[in-house]
Amino acid sequence: TDAGLTLEERDARLLAIKNVSALPIKHKGLRNLGDLNKYKEWSDDFYLDVLCGGTPCQSYSNAGLRSGLDDPRGQLMLAFGGVAAKYRPRWLVWENVPGVLSSNGGRDFAELLGLLTGQQVSVPAGGWKNSGVLAGIAAAYGVAWRVLDAQYAGLAQRRACVPCRLSWRLATCRSGIF
Repeated sequence: TDAGLTLEERDARLLAIKNVSALPIKHKGLRNLGDLNKYKEWSDDFYLDVLCGGTPCQSYSNAGLRSGLDDPRGQLMLAFGGVAAKYRPRWLVWENVPGVLSSNGGRDFAELLGLLTGQQVSVPAGGWKNSGVLAGIAAAYGVAWRVLDAQYAGLAQRRACVPCRLSWRLATCRSGIF
């Protein structure tokens, strides 16, 4: 098995992922914009109020090779940030595994934070903590993150995750948001 899936389940999952690109461009008011890596080519004729997603975790997982941004899957984290920079939704929610905080000595997470907060971000002495808040410049996002156990959000397994809540022009974030 692969990630707890049988070979049939894995094949069905891969087929479903492949078929996403075949979905209609517009369906019941929802748009399929296609490949996240091609966000710069997407149309500008719409507004995003909320951008929510979780990019692949394999590049950051402690169970994987920890290639971080050197892995194309890891670079999707920055593509997500690029979508936010292009469309400027009021709210963002992004999720990944706790290993994202320490990948490449914490520099990968710092790069995402810098992209979203509009400033140069350095890894703090001792690395990123399990929760934190970082205010952005006036024309950027403020960010709050916290390592949570997904079993307390209804998932039927213990799974640590790092949801990040980001607010446009949020001068201050309160750490009690999670």
